[in-house]
Amino acid sequence: MRGHASSAGNDAGELEPMANSIRRPAGKVPEAMLVDGGFTARANVEPAHAEVIVWYAPLKEEAKQLREEKDPYAAKMRDGAAMKEFRAQTGQAEPKARYACRASTAKRTHAQARNANLYAVRVQGVKKAQAVLVLWALSHNLLRPEALRRQPSQTRVEQGTPAEKAPVPQKTSAHGE
Repeated sequence: MRGHASSAGNDAGELEPMANSIRRPAGKVPEAMLVDGGFTARANVEPAHAEVIVWYAPLKEEAKQLREEKDPYAAKMRDGAAMKEFRAQTGQAEPKARYACRASTAKRTHAQARNANLYAVRVQGVKKAQAVLVLWALSHNLLRPEALRRQPSQTRVEQGTPAEKAPVPQKTSAHGE
């Protein structure tokens, strides 16, 4: 688990810095990312498309639009090519199934952080906030295997999550290669 600290008030424009925080130690950007709905702003879609990252997230106000009998997957007037492609992809069954797996992974970790009173860090500066997040992630990663060992075996997922089993859809580059 990696953390990315930012002074931004929301996730708009934060997908690229998060991908870069993975790129530095790994040497490459991930081929697919599972992110929350805050990352579906247009400011995130274009850079992700340029990097040829397949990412899974719900559309902003998707549920509300569906309740109002509107099509959230249809292209909007202000959408560029990348946003149109993202909308179309999001409405398909396979990306929805992959995103549904987020509840058993990221949401659990997020809830554990909240239960540990990690709502906001009480330090000043992004570097210090990043240090707090790294220490929390390190302690989480060290303690999690023990917690899993203590669970009864029938509650554990023995063969991986459906997201791990599902193939990653192939995507062409932004340059048509």
